[in-house]
Amino acid sequence: KPHSDEFYKYEAIQYFQNYWNIDAPDFVAMLGNALKKQTNLLFYGYLGTIQKVASRFPEQTQQQFQKLFDEGKELLARMNVFERTIDSLMKQIDPERSGMQDERAMAVYLTFRYPDKYYFFKDSFYTKFVELFNEKKAAKGLKYAHYIWLCDEFKEKYVFRDKELWQITNATLPPTAWPDASRNVLTQDILYCGLDQYQSVNYW
Repeated sequence: KPHSDEFYKYEAIQYFQNYWNIDAPDFVAMLGNALKKQTNLLFYGYLGTIQKVASRFPEQTQQQFQKLFDEGKELLARMNVFERTIDSLMKQIDPERSGMQDERAMAVYLTFRYPDKYYFFKDSFYTKFVELFNEKKAAKGLKYAHYIWLCDEFKEKYVFRDKELWQITNATLPPTAWPDASRNVLTQDILYCGLDQYQSVNYW
């Protein structure tokens, strides 16, 4: 039952995969549609802000997503440029508002685009995870890279070895869901159920 509650994430990934097109004639409409199934993975303010910036600066926003998704460049550099640029564009619209594209927001975009490599991110969840691994918490801007490393370690040590668990969970995924052959979403769901779900009412 707890795992089935998380199926919306698999479905949101697949929906994005189906509808994302960086070269779409109407980038703004495409972006809004591709992110439509994100449910509560993004804070409302995050989603509203990126859509507002895209509506006002479609070409610049398109370029920033191209750069964020450029796997030939170092991750932290890409994320830093994306966050700063969207923030700058938002301030041209309203000097009192920020771009609101932090590590959690960018993790959603990256995971939607490359679900075999990235993971969704939440700071409070990351805090519990580093405690589990007896790791030192990374500084702001470095947390997501550290979180990816921790998830990869956990996946290699525990999730890939449990073939029965994979067969059970994969068999129950709806046809509209991302198949998750890399086990990235499954890894996060295992950790989520163990660390967060029964300790807090604040779900993803």
